[in-house]
Amino acid sequence: MKYLIINADDFGLSEGVNRGILESHTRGVVTSASLMVTGDAVHEAVALARDHPKLGVGFTGTCGARTNGNSISVRCRQCAMSIIDNWSSSMA
Repeated sequence: MKYLIINADDFGLSEGVNRGILESHTRGVVTSASLMVTGDAVHEAVALARDHPKLGVGFTGTCGARTNGNSISVRCRQCAMSIIDNWSSSMA
C-alpha cells in the first residue's frame, strides 16, 4: 500500500498559519507539520498539536527569522533542549 504524506511548513509562524494547518489537517489533507520554533505563535501551535495527536509534528530549527527581541540561537537552543528533555522523560 502506498501513502501520501502532505506536510505543512511554518506551524507556529502566526495564528492564521496555525488555523490553516489545523483546518487542513481536520479535513484530512495535511498529515504532518513542521514546527517553526521562532514563530510568533509557536506556543499556540504546540497546544494545538497536543489537542490533535494524529497530526505529526516535526522540528524546524529556523535561523535568520525575526527574533521578537530574543536571540535566535538562544531560542532555538532552549526549544531544542525542551524537546529533548520531554522526549527523554517519556522514554524512562
